[in-house]
Amino acid sequence: MKARTLLGLWTISPTATGEAFGDGKWQLVPTIGARAMIPEITEGSYVGLILRQLNIDLPGQWFVNCSPEITLNLETNDWFVPLDIMIGRKFGTHWIASLEYQYGLVRDDDLYNQWLEARIGYFF
Repeated sequence: MKARTLLGLWTISPTATGEAFGDGKWQLVPTIGARAMIPEITEGSYVGLILRQLNIDLPGQWFVNCSPEITLNLETNDWFVPLDIMIGRKFGTHWIASLEYQYGLVRDDDLYNQWLEARIGYFF
């Protein structure tokens, strides 16, 4: 079995209308993947795994997540690259609480210096 590791960016173009829906916003999502050829099934067959965010499950229903949203303003060629980390915990089968912190590492397009967001969610 031959394996290969891939690095890249998932590009999302601004297809929505209206500022509230993302008009004019391009997104680049860091992506890492691994692919293994499996010619035993058929020639050209492969199995792959793609990661666009990092989620680590911890003991006691705790988790840590990292999913930075890197942006590039094509009108000004300004970049915004945040450090993004979220820590949270699941309570029972339906409730979850988390705290997310983001800090702008590269702030050519100065969206924010720091961001702190608390969330409480109910899954049904």
